[in-house]
Amino acid sequence: GGGYDDWRLPTKDELSYIYSNLKKMEKIAGDDWYWSSTRFNRYYAWGQLFSTGYQGCDDMEKPNAVRAVRSFSLIQE
Repeated sequence: GGGYDDWRLPTKDELSYIYSNLKKMEKIAGDDWYWSSTRFNRYYAWGQLFSTGYQGCDDMEKPNAVRAVRSFSLIQE
């Protein structure tokens, strides 16, 4: 974790933003299915396939990859 303890799973909207702004721009690699923190119901959660950008739900018992993000806040001066 690079000495940080504020890592978390991105929401499905944040994951979509990562795909659109980093993956499609070729700033990150990886074509796997990645989990988000957004649940669909008790057994399924949203994820995103980074090879195509498709978002959908999958059984949370499946061992899919994750892309952790760090929380931050904007300081206004």
